[in-house]
Amino acid sequence: MNITIDEQMVVFRDKCPFRRINTDKYGMKLFCACDFTNGYQLGAIPYTCKDGNVRATAGLGSRIVLKLCEPYFGSNGNITFDNYFTNMNLAKELLQNKITSVGTICKNKTCVPKEFLPNRSRLEFSSLIGFQKNCSLVSYVSKKKKTVILLSTMYHTPNVTSNEIMKPEIILDYNMTKGGVDTFDQMIHEYSSKRKTNRWPLAFFFNLLDTYALAAYIIWTEKIQIGILKLITQGLQRFS
Repeated sequence: MNITIDEQMVVFRDKCPFRRINTDKYGMKLFCACDFTNGYQLGAIPYTCKDGNVRATAGLGSRIVLKLCEPYFGSNGNITFDNYFTNMNLAKELLQNKITSVGTICKNKTCVPKEFLPNRSRLEFSSLIGFQKNCSLVSYVSKKKKTVILLSTMYHTPNVTSNEIMKPEIILDYNMTKGGVDTFDQMIHEYSSKRKTNRWPLAFFFNLLDTYALAAYIIWTEKIQIGILKLITQGLQRFS
């Protein structure tokens, strides 16, 4: 099981007590957990600038991840998220609950050594990989003076690709599994039931309708695929 946790923006420009601005988008922000293979939404938490009845404080990203992942504790699955959520304490706490994680990490985190930061002396496509108990830290020079740093509790070997760019295995896994929420967001925007409205609860309701419609479609297609595989298996067994 591989789950992606990321942000979704429900576009809405009128009055709303928790409206957010994200680059060129105005709207209500949700933290979503989706299956990376098909974009099926497994859970979502709206960001209301509060944690319960108290204004949100530091560590909100970790609390969001733990709440979204709680139903999957003990499943031995993997979670992929970006640098808004990633930190060493969260990675260790998820591992204690038998969930591995992989994510990019901010360069100003205290767990990132100076040697892993961007440096003129480091060669392009070179990697530094460090290990601490069950955690792995990777620093990869994608361009001159530009470094990508990832933290993972899933991989414990310094494997890199044999081609020219020599990417570490951790980065390849992150690139493959990071798009679950993006896939979900793209699919519900392609065929949407949304209508123009000045009321934020109605805009939120339209987003729920799109989410449920996509979930029903994914379940239907998965069942069809399973049925086709059963028919093929039965046909092969008859001829063998």
